[in-house]
Amino acid sequence: MRMEGLPENQKNNILEEMERVGKKRDAWGPLSLTKEDHHGMGSTPSDKLEENPGKAEVELMSDEEILEWLNGFKNQIEKFSGDTSGSTFIESYLPQIIKDQEATLRYLKDIGRLPKEFEE
Repeated sequence: MRMEGLPENQKNNILEEMERVGKKRDAWGPLSLTKEDHHGMGSTPSDKLEENPGKAEVELMSDEEILEWLNGFKNQIEKFSGDTSGSTFIESYLPQIIKDQEATLRYLKDIGRLPKEFEE
């Protein structure tokens, strides 16, 4: 997000919104984000979110889509956990996807959408 030339108060509002959305994402994972959250952090929401203001990504997903999404996370974690190349990308990316998966599992459990395959 470009902020050059913006008034200081507008820059502060943008930074505060980015921080708010970042905290939400850290706490509940990427499936908790709405169109408004994406705009607030300067990212582009999916077409599905664009068409459904105020709805979180997970609210627009079927149970099968949620399971597929979680399995994708699980597969990435397994793939990158076994990498011994010393890649700095993997070393920085792996902790983030683990954190995202943990937050997403908490969120799905809290809203009653956690697939049985991922229940502890």
